[in-house]
Amino acid sequence: MDLGPARSGEAPRWTSGPVARNVVLRTSVLDRLDAATDQLVFLVCAPAGYGKSLSVASWLRDRRLRATWVTVRPGTTEGSLWPSILAEMLRTYPDEEAELTRVLGLIEQVPAEAPATLASWIRQRGRGTLLVLDDLHVVTRPQLHDQLLELIGAAGPDLHLVAISRYDPPWPLHRMRLDGVLGELRMDGVLFGSREAAELFESLGFTLERGDVDSLVQRTEGWAAGLRLAALGMREAADPGEYARGLSGRSDYIADYLMKEVYQGAPREWRDLLRCISVVDEVCPALASALGGGPDSGAVLAQMDQLNAFVDELGKPCWYRLHPLLLEFLRSRIVDDETTRSLHRKAAEWYVSQQQPLTALTHAIAGDDWAVAGELVGTHIVSWTVRRSPMQFLELLESIPREAILTDAGLAVGVAAARTMAGYPKGVDDLVGVARELVAATAGAHRRRLDFVLELVDGGWRRWTGDLQAVLDGFARMPKDPATLSEVGITDWASIRNLLISNQGSCELWLGDYDGARRNLTEAAADDLGRRVVLPILNAQAHLALLHWAAGDLTAAEAVAEEAATRFGSAGLAHAAQAAGAYLALAGVAFDRDLTGEASKWLDLAKAATGEPHMAFAVTVLRTRLQRAQGHVADSRASLEEALATARLAPASSTRIAASINYFSELDSNSRHPGGPPATRQQALEQIPYSPGGSRRDRVHVRLHEALDEDLPHDQRLDALAAALELAAAESLRRPFLDHGPAMQRLLAERVETGIARPEFALDLLARMAKTGGRRADPEHGFFVPLSERETNVLQYLIGSMTTAEIATALYVSVNTVKTHQRSIYQKLGATGRREAVSRARQLGLL
Repeated sequence: MDLGPARSGEAPRWTSGPVARNVVLRTSVLDRLDAATDQLVFLVCAPAGYGKSLSVASWLRDRRLRATWVTVRPGTTEGSLWPSILAEMLRTYPDEEAELTRVLGLIEQVPAEAPATLASWIRQRGRGTLLVLDDLHVVTRPQLHDQLLELIGAAGPDLHLVAISRYDPPWPLHRMRLDGVLGELRMDGVLFGSREAAELFESLGFTLERGDVDSLVQRTEGWAAGLRLAALGMREAADPGEYARGLSGRSDYIADYLMKEVYQGAPREWRDLLRCISVVDEVCPALASALGGGPDSGAVLAQMDQLNAFVDELGKPCWYRLHPLLLEFLRSRIVDDETTRSLHRKAAEWYVSQQQPLTALTHAIAGDDWAVAGELVGTHIVSWTVRRSPMQFLELLESIPREAILTDAGLAVGVAAARTMAGYPKGVDDLVGVARELVAATAGAHRRRLDFVLELVDGGWRRWTGDLQAVLDGFARMPKDPATLSEVGITDWASIRNLLISNQGSCELWLGDYDGARRNLTEAAADDLGRRVVLPILNAQAHLALLHWAAGDLTAAEAVAEEAATRFGSAGLAHAAQAAGAYLALAGVAFDRDLTGEASKWLDLAKAATGEPHMAFAVTVLRTRLQRAQGHVADSRASLEEALATARLAPASSTRIAASINYFSELDSNSRHPGGPPATRQQALEQIPYSPGGSRRDRVHVRLHEALDEDLPHDQRLDALAAALELAAAESLRRPFLDHGPAMQRLLAERVETGIARPEFALDLLARMAKTGGRRADPEHGFFVPLSERETNVLQYLIGSMTTAEIATALYVSVNTVKTHQRSIYQKLGATGRREAVSRARQLGLL
């Protein structure tokens, strides 16, 4: 096949193909177009401005292919199309024997014979003829399409027709695909990606940040014309990056193109429909009709989709959407404000009838229909805020004029509920007062429903103020059964019940009712309400993690807290106040395991999310313990004093909450705190919620208290320490041991020497207790060379009775490596054997 020059040295010529500067040669597009030289027909089909013609012209030039290019004009007839094709062929191919001229004469005399006559010449030429028909969509005469199909069939494999169109021609494309004679490049194949867009902008003199390029590609959806028009706007903008980030269908060059190429060229019935549906993001025939589009809306939408008029059918049948830039253009240039509000009110009515209250609310607010908005909010606000991000609704409701909120009971109650759920209780008490007055003027089920919501709001507000006893008492009184909730007009009773028991469990945890807390939190956390985001479930998970941590079940606490933190993050609620409990639990787990860097990271997140005073107090107290463990004693005491001075805990709850935090934090006995310190450790164990009686942490503390009691027999103390080690080892619960001083270190070393069930955990504790670093004074021999980190680790294992092979297995090294470290340790300590090395290390404070 020869699609190149007719003779050696003859330069190929192209006619009428579009020419543009700074064209990006996209390999993926060129490779797809290469199939055109193997197909009878290759269809390039996409909406206006997607770079169809430029792509084909660039391909011809890059591949150095000879082609006849004909741009079809509106109003083309049989009498004008075929002479145009022949005239362009005469410019493309040499006509030394005047064959093409003869064919042109025959066609001008009998246009109906044009397909057969031209096909005969193409077959006689025999080297393959490439014909490009651009803007084929303007051909509306059926007989012309019939003649083009006749040409394709008569010319056979010697003709390669490239048809460029905004929509499919009325050809039997399904059969042509089946017969293998049709190749296609459609919109998805010519869309610009970020890398290609960046190349385009660089060729036009702009180097944008990657994020700005990604944003432009996302907003234009890869539309080539949109990207080029954006470049024109950036050229004139004082800040190209800012212009790129603010690009929309309202931008001058974009709007001008859409007006002239898309809107004005559309039939009147299309333009009327576009105006009607411009207020909705998605539309179906029924909604379009309700908005005033007429009974034929479905047929027009389907036609617009089929003809690539910037309308696409969505995954759900008979639902469509407009290109975002076209939607913004229509909203800014075509529809006036009053018409827009009227259309929004119609949309709200339709979505209410379809039982889609949230979408209805957005349109009611946009249409200033406060009566409908108030009814929707008063009915659904609790369900919305527990099943999705409350910030979403708070932002939506805060856009309502204040006078509307203060004059409608449903809106006042809804804003108060959204602020409470979102963790912004400021001003809620005043708003609740206004709402109560407005609700008092209502009657029937509407009033009962609003009164119920106001009780929920009151309980939530008290939680943010720290009055947990009042929250617990109030939520415990509220009905949870479906029958009662249905009577007050609450349909989503499952979410309401979950909200109530989740909050009850949270309060019970802080107030010391562990059985109640575990029961309610477990039920709330395990509930499946069929939604991606359900705040009461996540709140219950976070507090259940705190309960596990409090009990010393660190593995369970970590698993539950990590799941909750992940779900908060994926829902866009990483900074929600309810997430603070999950972060605090993870910080506590890390602190208990002596992972201070990780603990600090989680505490930072907890502090950023904290909105409740009791949670804020707990975060600060744990921070003081962390600072003290890191050696920052002064900072620790200052932080604690500030926290105690500024704690905003309600009097009814403060004693038990403070006792919980104080015990778990093991504050110094002379620290000042609400309620006073426990008189004895055992008394604290009996009253402190953070160490539930009988829990792992409780038993470890009791055993350690016994181990450190010098009034008990020494063997009994060692046995108590062994029991504490065995309990703590399974969870790597190190903190209770590390918080004690040299007495614990000496007792632990002695216990290891006499043998223990879990020596690796005890040796790890000794290693963490050891004070290495710097040069140490030796009372007998002056200074010694400090041990390396690995030598220090090996030294801990020399205390017990483990063999060299067992030490090697525990450290994941070879036996020879252990022996090498042993020799080095003996040399540095001036020891001749294992027992002497351990004794010298104790004298130097290394153990």
